[in-house]
Amino acid sequence: LSAWSLFAGFPVYWMVVTAFKQPRDIYEGPFFLPFVDFTPTLRAWEHIAGPARDTVLHGLANSLLFAAGSAFIAVVLGAFAAYGLARYPYKYGPYRNDDLSLLIVSQRIMPPIVAVIALFAMFRAAQLLDTRVGMLIAYTWFNLPLTVFLLTDFMRRIPVELEHAAALDGYGKLAQIRHVVLPLAMPGLAAAYLLSFFFSWNDFILALMLTFRDA
Repeated sequence: LSAWSLFAGFPVYWMVVTAFKQPRDIYEGPFFLPFVDFTPTLRAWEHIAGPARDTVLHGLANSLLFAAGSAFIAVVLGAFAAYGLARYPYKYGPYRNDDLSLLIVSQRIMPPIVAVIALFAMFRAAQLLDTRVGMLIAYTWFNLPLTVFLLTDFMRRIPVELEHAAALDGYGKLAQIRHVVLPLAMPGLAAAYLLSFFFSWNDFILALMLTFRDA
């Protein structure tokens, strides 16, 4: 466990010490030990807090908006899609519920690089390149299959009899979902939101291809 902890923690250590290196210490290394291999400096932090401050804060705000916003939209849409797959039988030609779920999940299995050129062409035609709305759409598409896949199983585990009881009390279908289903599915909603947030936050290829300056 100690050896594995050192192995797993080394990237974090490397990130921290690199933040206090000069460029030559980064590229001429590797240098591992502060005050032994290299002399720590606050030069990078002064650059971020000074000349690059507005650029860094602008990028950080966009990243938070895209990750949090797309995760929220994906969870809301995914919850209703998962509820439909869990409660109602569907038939589209040879496809049934399980087949539709597999098709939805397959969109997440596909690496984004496969679709990024097509996305670029569509976004350019729709004038969504380098816009916040465009990036929210892209990351919602990126995360929606995952949320549907995760939440469908949570919805199936909620007894339908609870909805029947709510219907007897006068609740309509949307009220049943809001007051009965979603509160019971809250652990799944939280897990789906966190995973969607982290996947959006860690993505690089979509931001690289679909944004330039503003977004």
